[in-house]
Amino acid sequence: MDEGTATKIALVLTRQIDGVCDELEQSIVNNEAPSLQKFLNRVDAVARDRLLLELTLVAIEKLKTYGVKDPVSDLVKANDDIRDELLATFSKYETLVVGVVGRTDLSTLAAQPKLVAIGPNKILKLGHGAVIGDHYRIERPIGSGGMGAVYEAIDTRCGTAVAIKQRTTDDIRAICAIQREAKVLQNLAHPSLPRVIDFFDDERGQFLVMEYISGQTLAHFVDGKNPTPVAVDQAVSWTRQLCQVLSYLHSHDPPTVHRDVKPHNVILRDRNRTVLVDFGLAKGGGHNAPPGLLNSLAGFTVPYAPLEQYDGSGTDPRSDLYSLGASLYHLVTASPPVSALVRATHVLSKQPDPLPNASALNSDVPSTLDAIIARLMSLAAEDRPADAGQVMLALDEFTSTHYHNKREFLNKRIGDYKLIKPIGFGLGTSAWFAHDVKSGRMVAVRVLHKDDEQNIRKCSQEATITSFLDHPNMQVVQKVLVTDETVLVVIDGSIRGESLSKWRKRTYPCEIVTYLKLCMKIAELLHYIHERKVIHPNLIPENILVQGSSGRRPTDRLHEPYLMGFGDASPQPVGTLRYLAPELLLDPPAKADPRSNIYSLGLIVYELLTGELPFNGNALSLIRQAKFAKPRPPQELNRNISDTLARITLKCLEKLPENRYQSARELANDLQRAIDGKRMVGDGPTLGGLGRWLLGVQRRTRLKTHPLSEDTSSRDTQEVIDEARVAPALYEALHRQSLLKGATVLWIDGNPEDTRPLASVLRALGTVVEVVPSLRAAYARLSVITYDVIVLSIDAKGATDAATHFLSEIRAAGLHTNVLFFLGKTDGGRSLPNGAYGAAHDAEGLLQTIVRSLDQQQHGESIIS
Repeated sequence: MDEGTATKIALVLTRQIDGVCDELEQSIVNNEAPSLQKFLNRVDAVARDRLLLELTLVAIEKLKTYGVKDPVSDLVKANDDIRDELLATFSKYETLVVGVVGRTDLSTLAAQPKLVAIGPNKILKLGHGAVIGDHYRIERPIGSGGMGAVYEAIDTRCGTAVAIKQRTTDDIRAICAIQREAKVLQNLAHPSLPRVIDFFDDERGQFLVMEYISGQTLAHFVDGKNPTPVAVDQAVSWTRQLCQVLSYLHSHDPPTVHRDVKPHNVILRDRNRTVLVDFGLAKGGGHNAPPGLLNSLAGFTVPYAPLEQYDGSGTDPRSDLYSLGASLYHLVTASPPVSALVRATHVLSKQPDPLPNASALNSDVPSTLDAIIARLMSLAAEDRPADAGQVMLALDEFTSTHYHNKREFLNKRIGDYKLIKPIGFGLGTSAWFAHDVKSGRMVAVRVLHKDDEQNIRKCSQEATITSFLDHPNMQVVQKVLVTDETVLVVIDGSIRGESLSKWRKRTYPCEIVTYLKLCMKIAELLHYIHERKVIHPNLIPENILVQGSSGRRPTDRLHEPYLMGFGDASPQPVGTLRYLAPELLLDPPAKADPRSNIYSLGLIVYELLTGELPFNGNALSLIRQAKFAKPRPPQELNRNISDTLARITLKCLEKLPENRYQSARELANDLQRAIDGKRMVGDGPTLGGLGRWLLGVQRRTRLKTHPLSEDTSSRDTQEVIDEARVAPALYEALHRQSLLKGATVLWIDGNPEDTRPLASVLRALGTVVEVVPSLRAAYARLSVITYDVIVLSIDAKGATDAATHFLSEIRAAGLHTNVLFFLGKTDGGRSLPNGAYGAAHDAEGLLQTIVRSLDQQQHGESIIS
């Protein structure tokens, strides 16, 4: 086999493994147990051990992001059936696993009946008041990991607070790491580095005593279930400080390379100063470094590691610059970047780089900063800046270009406007209250640099769009004034308030009715602009201004929403990724329409009601979830949310635009009904109501035919319910309405009219049923939508062969949705195609099979025969 063929095979295999790992990640997002067995038969047997490794790393990393304290233990407990194979994989690929799990003695796990004692539990933890090294008294634990634990302690000789790192495992890499950190740091002296005080060992382990640095890590600002980006100017300031300390480290001969720069290893101390910590993976160490320190330990943190750190081709100072860029990306987007390995796989297979620009996740990031981050995160080391000094110069130039000096503009007259009082300063712009010397009135203005093409283009577009809008709750651009030095954008100065995102943080939680009234008004504003053929390009909380009380508790009477940000259109996909509708994430993206805005408003409603967005993660994960994942029912996050309000919210978040509200006015009407305590328009019948309806159908047909065989679109009712006369399948379905509600069914039938009676019943029970006339149409829908159940009608000769081919095709494509065959009046002796879930010959049997399939999926049982 030639090298080119081998490379192609490897790339295909990598893509298959990536796809399986994506499914596992999504299953964990959906709160399923991290069971690996069902994924292991998805690729060729020769790649089973590699797939198991990849699945293991993905599962542990995802569990860690959800705050699971001991993800390795949870993973092994959930996979008892392959425990030995899992532990053998840990041992075989120990070096790689260390990068995610931590430096843990994985080889001892096989001897343990249950994985309950790893890392800090192998060597006794230190309790409050314990004294080590004769004069260090433990005060409290600060944190722990696979390699060790960190404590705050007091040096009893002088009463000074110190930080003590304890090695908690006898793994040789852990021993080397703590010795390496001590020896590297003792040769360094910089205000942004911790100072080593002592290093010793006793029967309780090895201990590294360092200067105690109080404060939060930078990860504190972007971690959590609902992270928000750090202000761009603040993130740039912190990054510049890190450039200074990296420049110092890299100036040694040989250079000291940190090899694990990330927000979690940067502490923010007093006066907003950063300190770089954790040198356990560092290499180098200055003129006096022992020879062993010139090499490096294997290990890395996936989102921040450059490609050369994965393949062991050799790291140098430019490797730290990649990690620096990845950290800056995470800070300004609140989303960890796509790993270098995944990016390289896509690029080698001639696919686009899956790492989106930071500005796609945060519209406040200008294109100039996008370019700086992109260069830092170049896959090839030679394409990155030569040293940290170059990065500092680029950041300084960026800051001077994009930030205004307050003294320079205070009381300055630009045209007919005198700048009186600053409102705020941001990237490329400052906002002021200004006095119009001609009219004598006060207005609000934005001042831009004349060369800031990106912001000027936004403001010009906003002026064009808002010229069609004449509404008191729209922030309208009144004039764009160009001078020799600046561009002045004049807006209405009477609108005062704060962004919806800031308002929510200040007031959450408050009465649900307050949020509903606010969202109803926003929906009415959207209806107003949609009537004028305007689609908001970036409907996010930052582009909604709330005018009202500044107190902690909101007052309904005072709250008025104002729409702004009409100039935020950017290259496709338009808008901020977290709030984009699924159709705008397709390749190529669909054209935005009013229903795209309704999806974005649905996310805002969900966030207001629950305190978090339904989908989180890095860019690829967000796109996958927006396209395929079901939002978690909001009542699970806030028990005060009614079923009606939950349905309103989830209807806004339907994947298909045609299943959402078709106009913002419809949404506003249902929100008003929710405020009034009424059910939403188009609600399905209650259990009793549906029973009366179906029994009415039986009576009209005099019980000559099955109720599911008739057109049930008519809704006659009767007063007395005799549930015993409802067919058993209907009776079961009525009592399993919560299971059917929200489920999705794709029904393939060459005669769609034949499906109408049962489809009507399913829809009345809350199931989303989409009927397509052909397998070709089904392939098209399955390429963009994931369904809970697929029903395939077989009513002609040769149809079974086509159905079998269809089933094999979708299984080969990695789709494992249950497929049910509706045989109707065909010969019952036909064999069921391999891989099908089940078959039915009548409507009652099909309904029972659908209910059973959904029930098994809910309980995570094996569902494919």
